[in-house]
Amino acid sequence: MKKDKILFISSLVAIFLLFAVVISSFFFEVNESIVKLSCTIIGLLLPAAVNSFLNLMDKMPWQTYLRFMLRKKIITKDTEIRISFSMFFKIRVDETYFLIPNIYGISKFQIPGYTYRMSNDERKFLIKTCKISADDRMKSKPFKDDYRVFVKSKYLRKFMQRFGEQVDVEKGENVENYFYNLFIVNKYLPEDIFSKINFFYVKRDIVPIRYSHFFDCFELLLRDVYEIELSDQQLDYMRKLKQNNSRTNNCYFATKEQIKTQGVSYKDAQYESFISEHTRLLIDD
Repeated sequence: MKKDKILFISSLVAIFLLFAVVISSFFFEVNESIVKLSCTIIGLLLPAAVNSFLNLMDKMPWQTYLRFMLRKKIITKDTEIRISFSMFFKIRVDETYFLIPNIYGISKFQIPGYTYRMSNDERKFLIKTCKISADDRMKSKPFKDDYRVFVKSKYLRKFMQRFGEQVDVEKGENVENYFYNLFIVNKYLPEDIFSKINFFYVKRDIVPIRYSHFFDCFELLLRDVYEIELSDQQLDYMRKLKQNNSRTNNCYFATKEQIKTQGVSYKDAQYESFISEHTRLLIDD
C-alpha cells in the first residue's frame, strides 16, 4: 500500500511537470525534441500511475490479489470462481475445543460450521446481476439455498459488496438459527440445555483467490467465526461429554496443539491426520 502511494504520487508529479512542458510549447519556443521526449515519458508513466491508483482503491487483500491475478493473466475476467461463505462456531471447553465430524465423507473432525443460506429472491437477484451459477462440485446439495456458487471474476466485487449488505456480522443475525440447525437438529447437543445461547463475533477470515486441487477450480473462501459463551449448565454438560473423549464418537475435544498439527503427534507415533486444516480458525488470531 505504501509503495503504491509513493509510486502514484511521484508518477503524478512527473506527469504534471512534463505536461506543463508540453502545454508551454504552445505559448513559448520549446525545443521540439524535448516536447516529444516529454510526451513519450508521459505515455510510459501514465499506466503506472493508473495501476497504482487502482491498487490504492483496493481496501482488502482479496481485492488486491484479484487485480494481481488479472494483470498477470493467471485468470481472466470470465474465469469462474467458486464461492463458499460460511459461519463457524468456536466452543471452548477449558483448554480444548469442540469439534464435529466432516459430513461429506472425509474422515476428519473439524470446526463446527454452517454455510450461509440464500433466500430464493436473493438467488434470483444474484443470477440476474452477478450471473451466478450452480456449484457442481458439491453433488449432495447442488445450488439450492446456500452461498456455494460460481461467479465470474468480473462480477466478484459486485457479489462481495452485495453479500456485505445482506449479512451484518456485528449484529449476528440468524446465528441462533444456524446454531440450532447445526447442533440441535443433528443431535450433537441437547435442546433442553442449548435452546438459548450467548455468543459474540470474533472475526472474518477471507482466503484470497487460490486454485483448489481438491475441486479443480479457483475459489474464494469467506469464514465468519462466532464464539459461544457457555452458561454454567452448558459447561457442565460439555465437561461430562468430554470425559468419554474418543475419535469414535460423533464429536471430539481437541487441544490447541492437536489443531495446529491436524492431529498428528510424532511423540506418540500418531501420524494420521484426523483434524481438518481449516479448523485452525479456532486458534489463529
